[in-house]
Formats: sequence, C-alpha cells, structure tokens
Amino acid sequence: MAFDNIQWTIAEGLINRAPFKIRFREISSLFPKKVYPTRVSLTWSLKLPSIDALGTQAELAFIQIFEKNLLSVVEKERQSVLTTVYAHKNTREFVFHTKDHEAFIQQLLVIAQPVERFPIQVQSFDDENWLYEKNLMRNLGIV
Repeated sequence: MAFDNIQWTIAEGLINRAPFKIRFREISSLFPKKVYPTRVSLTWSLKLPSIDALGTQAELAFIQIFEKNLLSVVEKERQSVLTTVYAHKNTREFVFHTKDHEAFIQQLLVIAQPVERFPIQVQSFDDENWLYEKNLMRNLGIV
C-alpha cells in the first residue's frame, strides 16, 4: 500500500479553552509498524500570532509547502511515514515513524530552507508499538 493512500482523519476541539486540531492517518492493523520503530517528532513553533493560536494563513501556507516537500522525500522510499499532525498553542507537531533516524535527519536536511532555518525542534524516541499516538488520542478523547 502506498502511504499517500492511507486515509486521514481530522478532529478539532478545546483543551482548557485553547483550540487544537489533529490530523492522523488511519493505519491498518496489517501495517508493519515494527518496521518503523523510531518516532521522530518535529515541533514547529509558529512565529506569527493568530487569534486561535493555530497559525495565520500565511504561515500555514508555508508549513504546507514544508510538509509536502518533506513527505516527497521521506515517504518516497517508504523509509518513514507521517502518522499525525497536532496543532495546539502556537505549535504544530509532525509525528513520523521511521526505519532509521539518521537517514530521516539526512532527508530532512535535503529540503531547501529559506534564508532563516525552519523553526523546528527534532526529537526521536524508541516507540516500536506506536504508543505515543494511542496515548495522544486517548488524552484528547478521540478514542
């Protein structure tokens, strides 16, 4: 199955009166999760204030280009898969699962950056059972 054929679901709500949006892929139980044991979280800190703290149209357009360019590199060879995008309180977290953290970082560096560096932090974790997504959904009341 091609990754771009995996269906996305979107949920919105409030946490302590602050809006959140989450987009997550509905991963089949047949998907080989153990092949992608490392979770990489890219946390993008929004630079421009917006009323809902989820981003201005201009910044969101820039983030969409970043996501599209990143996916064209990391998912092309099925080296990594984007599973969740979570926006809340002026941040946007991209959650990937990858076969190889170092290869993911090298692919991230391939993406052309503007004059300034992308406002992201990168963290990686061992998560072969994909527990982060399960816990996040449970905490948001989605499952």
